[in-house]
Amino acid sequence: MLTKSNLPVFLDPGTKGGVVILSILLFIVPFIIYNVVTQGFGASEEDAGRFIGVGFTVITCLLWVSTYIFRVATKDMTYVSRFYAQLKINVFAKVFVDFIQVF
Repeated sequence: MLTKSNLPVFLDPGTKGGVVILSILLFIVPFIIYNVVTQGFGASEEDAGRFIGVGFTVITCLLWVSTYIFRVATKDMTYVSRFYAQLKINVFAKVFVDFIQVF
C-alpha cells in the first residue's frame, strides 16, 4: 500500500522536512496575501484581515477534509492497512495448517 513519493524530501508531507517547510509556507502565505491586498488593491486593513483570515481558514479546512475523504475512498487508512495485513497473515496461517495436515 505504501508507495515512495516522487517529491523532494523537503516538499514531501510524509517526511519531517516536508512538514516543516509546508508549515512555514502555510504560516507565511496569508501575510503575503494580506500585503498584496492592502498595498496592491488598496483594501482596508480590517476588511483584508477579516476576509483573508476567514478565507484561508475555510480553504485550509476544505483541503484537510478532502484529504480525509480521499484516504477513505482509496482505503488508504491505518486501520484498513492493518486489517488487510492481519487478514493476509491469518489466511497464510490457515493455508499452512491445512497444508501440514495433508501430509
